[in-house]
Amino acid sequence: DMLEEVKKETSKERQEAALAAIKEVETEGHEKMKLAKGVNRVCKLLDERNIPRAILTRNSKDSLDYFHDRLPGIPEFYPAVSRDCGFLPKPAPDALQHICQSVWGIATQDVIMIGDSAKDDVAAG
Repeated sequence: DMLEEVKKETSKERQEAALAAIKEVETEGHEKMKLAKGVNRVCKLLDERNIPRAILTRNSKDSLDYFHDRLPGIPEFYPAVSRDCGFLPKPAPDALQHICQSVWGIATQDVIMIGDSAKDDVAAG
């Protein structure tokens, strides 16, 4: 995990350089980002049925804001939790538990988590 390796770095200068490199890669990824086919339809269905939806990402808040700014006619995900929110990163369950229990008031066993990485998302959920 790159972020964990950056935390282990003892040199503040090297930590800052590594974080800047990660941010640069994320920023480059903005231009290549594409929504999954059918995301509008799924979000609309969930919203019509008052089923809450959130986003939990290891990306930065800047990347999350970029994503939200480009949602075509879809209300933002709430809550939107990035690595900058202070929770342990996935696969630690802390952020997911916070969303379910503290924000939505729903038990985690009553929630479906859909992700793009079995390694992080299945382990967290």
